[in-house]
Amino acid sequence: MFMAEVFIGWEEYDASDVIKILVAINELGLQELNPFLQSFLIKNKSDWMKQNFVLVFQPKKSLISLIRHKNLQMSGIQVWKHVLKWGLVQNPELPSDPTSYSKDDFITLKDTLQHYPANYFNT
Repeated sequence: MFMAEVFIGWEEYDASDVIKILVAINELGLQELNPFLQSFLIKNKSDWMKQNFVLVFQPKKSLISLIRHKNLQMSGIQVWKHVLKWGLVQNPELPSDPTSYSKDDFITLKDTLQHYPANYFNT
């Protein structure tokens, strides 16, 4: 068990603070804390995360890591909808109406989403 699991009362932190900590530990390469924090967020803050999905998952690595987490309590369709929203937020220059997308607009969105685990969405 990692010491942070024992000594830090994670329940006292807002989900947004835990997300910031998760991003920081990713940037610092402290991978041993990742699984614990991801599990904590999924088990204890999942409603908040669903409501704030686009805000939460600005860092691409955090989003990919969470999508791959085995205890994620969202269907593949729900995850895909949120990932798509995230991709659109990353590209504010795209038209708001997808029926008016050009080929280049679709390529831009495809390039943004290309690193996400597509096999997750087949479940």
